[in-house]
Amino acid sequence: MMIRKAVFSFVAVALVAGAADACTGLYVGKGVSASGETLLARTEDDWGMLFWHFSEVVAHKVRTSPEALTGAFGFRRELPLETYRYVTFPRATQFGTGRLAAEAINEKGFAMSGVVTAWPKHELIRHDPFPKDGCSWETMPDYLGASCATAREAVDLLAKVVAENGCFE
Repeated sequence: MMIRKAVFSFVAVALVAGAADACTGLYVGKGVSASGETLLARTEDDWGMLFWHFSEVVAHKVRTSPEALTGAFGFRRELPLETYRYVTFPRATQFGTGRLAAEAINEKGFAMSGVVTAWPKHELIRHDPFPKDGCSWETMPDYLGASCATAREAVDLLAKVVAENGCFE
């Protein structure tokens, strides 16, 4: 019965979000899901991209030398020597910007959606342009999913990335 309610709730949110033309994220923690699993879902407001999604499992890695993650819009940052296994659902590469990661959930239970966003006004961008290699929603699920065990770690790391690289949005 609980799963039916969850499915009904998600479908209702998806229908409302579709009507509003807005992405919607849904996170259910393992402490409240009937199965004891962490669940992550979202809707897509970019209807042209609706069927371009795929899933990818990125393995847990222990490196002996540094490796960088290269993301959308020129973002490039070194990964920790040990990274977590995570599942990501990137959107197809489009517009020549690079890989567009949508969300990720890792072996530690950390999950995030990077696509529930707001768009800046163009008149503000003229006065405060995006940095050439700043972080963006398209890259943070991959970077934080590989690097962070908890939401607190992710918030701290994201603050450091924004301070050092700037933010594309």
